[in-house]
Amino acid sequence: MGIICCLQAINQDAYKDIANGDEQVLEELVEDDDADDSFNFDRTWDGIDYLIGKTSAGRNALLTFLKTGGIEIEYNNMGSAVDTVRAFSLQEVYEIEKALVSISEHEFRSNFDSEEMNADVYPQTFHYDGALDDLCADFFELRDFLSEARGANKALLVWFA
Repeated sequence: MGIICCLQAINQDAYKDIANGDEQVLEELVEDDDADDSFNFDRTWDGIDYLIGKTSAGRNALLTFLKTGGIEIEYNNMGSAVDTVRAFSLQEVYEIEKALVSISEHEFRSNFDSEEMNADVYPQTFHYDGALDDLCADFFELRDFLSEARGANKALLVWFA
């Protein structure tokens, strides 16, 4: 198993606390393995980020949210594999979700080129039967997760473990 990309929808009060440096609130959220408002995915997150970047909507700087953006917070829990958490406001979640929804399945699929992705993303990671279907399934789950977060007026945390 490789690096896992973790997303957690959080309420605005938690976002404000974290943005103001409340390490205890951040630790409780990051270390909660049973969080209801979370979405984790491995292997495909880097490919999804790559394919989003090749879409017309991908020119929106917020769509690099899996790797950059938000408020970057150093995570200092010594027993954790997490070193940085990024927090996105409710407004940023709204803008990210709106841009993701504008990407059609056809556009997302049409940007897939396993040879190019193996050279530019990870060698041999997307060179198997069903790779595109796995990427599409996780992309649409990610999009649905963000739609639910936006609908519930939630902010977002993103980190890698």
